[in-house]
Amino acid sequence: GLRYSEPVLAPLLVAALISFALSPLVSAIERISGTRFLAVGAASILVVLIVGGGSWLVAVQVGELSEQLPAYTENVRVRIESSEAWVEGFERQLRRLLRGRSIPGLTDGLRRPELSAPAVDPLTVASTLLLSAVHQIVFIGTIMVFAVFILVGREDIRNRWIQFIGRYDIPRTTKLVDEAGSRISHYLLAQLLANGIFGLSLSAALWAIGIPQAFLWGALALVL
Repeated sequence: GLRYSEPVLAPLLVAALISFALSPLVSAIERISGTRFLAVGAASILVVLIVGGGSWLVAVQVGELSEQLPAYTENVRVRIESSEAWVEGFERQLRRLLRGRSIPGLTDGLRRPELSAPAVDPLTVASTLLLSAVHQIVFIGTIMVFAVFILVGREDIRNRWIQFIGRYDIPRTTKLVDEAGSRISHYLLAQLLANGIFGLSLSAALWAIGIPQAFLWGALALVL
């Protein structure tokens, strides 16, 4: 069923959405160059450069964040210890006021548990990461191939779709399909631009006030 067709249907649906979003850009480049293949190639290269550059920046900032995690962990540990000391001092004051009577359970919930790290096989971790990376690369590559073929043959795909759903009223079906495709393309492009502007604005604002890894948080805001 659908479970077995998911490796093909999922990239195909994503590629269809990407082709809708890139159709205005491809049409604009095609009007300038006069060649469909050149327009699709230029748009694809532009998207790969933007996505690849953004992914590289995110990877760099994730690496910086991972290097700073020990400092953050130590800061949290110090704050927990200071909170425990304050609560213990508060408990002593209460016991003194209550003439030495104990208050069970007051600080039990704030005791740090002793955690033991489970044994991790480096080979297992490496193989898992490698398989995940290969799966993502294959998925993205399949999407790119589908998107290129859809953009190159979008007129033929549109005509076949029109003949399939509206063979008895082709003029009206053609008008409806063209209008629906245009609205979907402009909506997706506007949504992408709005998210991009919001993410870049947030990154710039965080960078201006000195927040580390500003681009990483802006990229998360763009995606979410």
